[in-house]
Amino acid sequence: MPADAATRRLLASDPFSRCRRTADVTVASAEDLRTLLAEVELKLIESEYLRNTAMSVHIDIAAAVVEAFLEGEESLEALAPAREARLRLVVSGLHYLVMEQDLVPDGGPHGYADDLAVMRWVTRVVAGSEGHPVDELNGY
Repeated sequence: MPADAATRRLLASDPFSRCRRTADVTVASAEDLRTLLAEVELKLIESEYLRNTAMSVHIDIAAAVVEAFLEGEESLEALAPAREARLRLVVSGLHYLVMEQDLVPDGGPHGYADDLAVMRWVTRVVAGSEGHPVDELNGY
């Protein structure tokens, strides 16, 4: 788990839990993954803040992970367990990003703080920067 308590609470929240459940279904469908990527792109277009923050690189990385899976030749079933867990985690984060009524609603003054915290954590875990053993990703 991440070191800071705020991120731990965010990841344990009902909105992020819903995103994890949704990701379980989404990863099995190329069409659903493409739809999610389109929703992410629309969110970036609509939000000048998300486009112009240094944290947008985390969103780009997450989207690139999904695009690489879609362009690859491996099916979800053929992925190694750690790669599948990483993909599900990334998809969970992207779902959280496009969710309008998440922990901190996007329309408020700090509406994207939680979205960016999730995306930052997701990309750091997938890259191995958070020090998580690979099998620990299965919980996400």
